[in-house]
Amino acid sequence: MDTAHDPSPSERMAKAIQEYFNGEKTSSLLIMAWAVVAVAASWLLKIKCEGLICQGVIPPLSILALIQLMVGATVFFRTDKQRAGLISRLEKSPKLMRAEEQERMDKVMSNFDKIKIAEQLLFLLGFAFLIGGVFFDLGGYMVGAGIGLCIQCAFSLVLDLFAAMRAGFYLHELGVFEKNG
Repeated sequence: MDTAHDPSPSERMAKAIQEYFNGEKTSSLLIMAWAVVAVAASWLLKIKCEGLICQGVIPPLSILALIQLMVGATVFFRTDKQRAGLISRLEKSPKLMRAEEQERMDKVMSNFDKIKIAEQLLFLLGFAFLIGGVFFDLGGYMVGAGIGLCIQCAFSLVLDLFAAMRAGFYLHELGVFEKNG
């Protein structure tokens, strides 16, 4: 006989909180690792490559990597405290926790929309640099800057699309919790 039971709404919500923040922490580690790789690649390009294309790649690759490193570290180091606070509020005042978390996640989703637009615009700017450098004789440095910008924006956009999807699943669980909690 199966002794498993369906989780209570609070147990299901606690699991959703754990999964969401585990995903946030994993994603932050991935973005920090990417940032370290991008900085290392910039450094190698600086010391090993003399061409204008290689030199043009360095600024967008390294500047955006530093931003990614800061964002990744911020998410990584705040995640455990955030998760613990939510679990504690879930145990003490589930309705209040759900309402506050719904409001916070609505802002998060709104920010994702803005960030995705900015990343897409930067990607297009990088592509314009690339096209300008190749077809309008703006030079190898411009080609490199376009390549670096496109690489960084494409990677960030993919990670943010997954983060938005993860946040959407979490919001769904908040909605289920509201109905069943």
